[in-house]
Amino acid sequence: MTFAKISTDDSWGVIKAYFGEGEFTDDFVETPGGRVVCRIENLQVLMDYMCQNGFEHHVAMNRSKVAAVLNEAFTKYMGWKVYWHK
Repeated sequence: MTFAKISTDDSWGVIKAYFGEGEFTDDFVETPGGRVVCRIENLQVLMDYMCQNGFEHHVAMNRSKVAAVLNEAFTKYMGWKVYWHK
């Protein structure tokens, strides 16, 4: 799976993003609403980045692995500051 978050930083007037890949698990979660459990390598590193850079924790996810495509689109064509979590 690929996850991605795009956000604005109004103080600096920029669009910023982070993204990476992982895998969905079959873990059962007994909570209301939409939910999913996934496994992401080096999750603490990602969480540190999110907190230090003021990101919200909700992300978009899909069942394909397209982080390389997002990196090219966001950096090369859109000129955004991004963090590719590997």
